[in-house]
Amino acid sequence: MLLILLAMAAGAADGWSFLGMGKAFVANMTGNTVLLGISFFHLHGALHPAAALGGYVVGVALASYVTGRHARRIQEENLEPPERVIWSRAVSWILLAECACLAAAEAVWFARCRGAGIPDYVPLIFVAVCIGAQSGAMLQLRVPGIVTTYITGTWTQMVRGLTRVITGENIAAPVEKPEFEEQLRMQGQILVAYFASAVLTGWLFYHAAALTGVVPVICLGVAGIYGMLRGGAYSLSD
Repeated sequence: MLLILLAMAAGAADGWSFLGMGKAFVANMTGNTVLLGISFFHLHGALHPAAALGGYVVGVALASYVTGRHARRIQEENLEPPERVIWSRAVSWILLAECACLAAAEAVWFARCRGAGIPDYVPLIFVAVCIGAQSGAMLQLRVPGIVTTYITGTWTQMVRGLTRVITGENIAAPVEKPEFEEQLRMQGQILVAYFASAVLTGWLFYHAAALTGVVPVICLGVAGIYGMLRGGAYSLSD
C-alpha cells in the first residue's frame, strides 16, 4: 500500500507539471531528455525540461547521500532492524521532507493561480527535487521490478512476466513462483495507481486548478508518517 501511495504521488506530480508547468515532467526524465534534444531545433523550449531535470538530479543526490550515509552507519555498527519495520527512519525523513517541499510547491502554485506573478518554473523545480528525492530514497528498498516514480521499467518487467505466464515458461524454481506472482500483482497495482492519480490530477486541473498539488502532498504525508511510526528505534541517529 505504501508503494502504491508513492506511485500515486509521482503520477499526480508528473500530471501536474505537464499540465501546468511548461509541458515538462518531474518523474519522466526520458521525456525531459528528449524535450531538451529537440529544443535545439526550436521544437520545444529548453527552460522547463532543463529546470525539471536539474531539480530531479539534486533531489536524487540529496536522498542518496542521506540514505547512503545512514546505511553505512547501520552496517558499521552491525545494527539489525526491528521486526515489522517498513524501511529505515532515514527514508521516512526524506519522504516527510518531500511532503513539506510539495506543500510549499502547492502554496506557490495556489498563489500563482490567484494572480501572483510567479514563473511556472519555480514550483516545477520544487516538485522535481521532491520526486528526485523519492526516487533516490526508494533505491534503498531494492524491490525487484518495482519503481514508484518512472514506470517504463515496471511496464517492461510486468509484460515480461505475463509473457512467461502465457507461454508457460518455467520459473527458475518452484519456491519462486509465489514471489513471482506477487511481483506481477504489485506491478499491476503500481501501474493502475499511477494512471488513476494522473486522471485525478487532470480532473483537478480543469475543475479546481489551485488545488492540483494536494494529491501528492496527501500521499507523501501518509506514507512518510506511517513509515516513521513503524520505524521503531531504527532511526537516523542510531
